Amino acid sequence: AGMEAAFAAKKRGHHVVLCEKEDSLGGLMRLASVPIAKQDLVRVIQYMAYKLEQAGVEVRLNCTVTKELLMQEFSDYQVIAGTGASSIVIPELTKFKQWMTADDILAGKAFPGRKVVVVGGGSVGCETADYLAPLVNDKFPRNREIIVLEMADGVMLQESGPGRSLLVQRMQKKGVELICKAKVERVDSDHIYYQKDGKECCISDADTLVFALGYQSDSQIESLLKECNVCYQIIGDAKKVGNIKDAVTAGYLAAKEI
Repeated sequence: AGMEAAFAAKKRGHHVVLCEKEDSLGGLMRLASVPIAKQDLVRVIQYMAYKLEQAGVEVRLNCTVTKELLMQEFSDYQVIAGTGASSIVIPELTKFKQWMTADDILAGKAFPGRKVVVVGGGSVGCETADYLAPLVNDKFPRNREIIVLEMADGVMLQESGPGRSLLVQRMQKKGVELICKAKVERVDSDHIYYQKDGKECCISDADTLVFALGYQSDSQIESLLKECNVCYQIIGDAKKVGNIKDAVTAGYLAAKEI
């Protein structure tokens, strides 16, 4: 969203500074390009970065926008905040001995063990399970064992088309265990307890719990912008969690309003 907004605003003749706190552009799209069969998303990031360069947008990497920056250098700027969203983590389930988010894994910030329980069977959970599972289900002793726990009647129910079908088939061929209608109730350091069909079940030999429960917008950026009394818009996942199309559209429309 931020990349599209910066490009569209520059094309309308504005001076634009794009600040990114990480060392590369792309945000969550970079992580979305990591799972199997999703690598072509990198081309989208590369294309958008090329557009920014050709348009002459000033891009600042490793640049966190602070109160001081907003009140000094950017005090008379229109601010478009496309800061994205963060992974949902349930605090009560962090009592397990090793937990991480799917994003942590895809970003290379955390490394799961050999028996992994993924909580959440949406696109991110299934893509992460597919990414972690062995290439083939050859019963090799050091292969990871992956279990996906999903509350709904099936996995990836919000998705359709051949991509979903191939992913589900691939997971099953790899031996990923898909347990639906399963609600994780509680954990301790070594056990994961979930309800299924009115009964409590327990996984006692897992070494890693992975959160893949979706994303939530962070209100901190809006609080900061209000405190600094700047003119601003919030776009993309920072406003409402959506998909890539939603983010790009929001960025374009935000720039049109300036």
